[in-house]
Amino acid sequence: GEETGTIGTWHWCSASCKIALVNPSTTPAHVRITMGISTGHDKPSRFAIKGPGISDTLHTTSGLRALSYIFDLPTGKNVFRMSCDAPRVSAPGDPRNMVFMVSNFSLNRVSGEVK
Repeated sequence: GEETGTIGTWHWCSASCKIALVNPSTTPAHVRITMGISTGHDKPSRFAIKGPGISDTLHTTSGLRALSYIFDLPTGKNVFRMSCDAPRVSAPGDPRNMVFMVSNFSLNRVSGEVK
């Protein structure tokens, strides 16, 4: 579930998760997604995101890392897969398998040509 606090909004994910974006239009949409990612550890971990128009692998730590991607979102339902090889975050009393956090996710149309 979504959580809120001083950094805005966020969701904790296990080692892998999916997000589905739907373009109800009959044509592709030129969009920008932005989000922050972080783990609960100072040691760098490998983060990957893959979906229509995005294929990226980078390192992240406990410090919030801002990401931004501009791409053409095809019509219909589009699934994006994210994964991270960080160790699980230790949170006494919280049974969730929390590995990485996605914060302040947003999706906006941007001007420009659909490629």
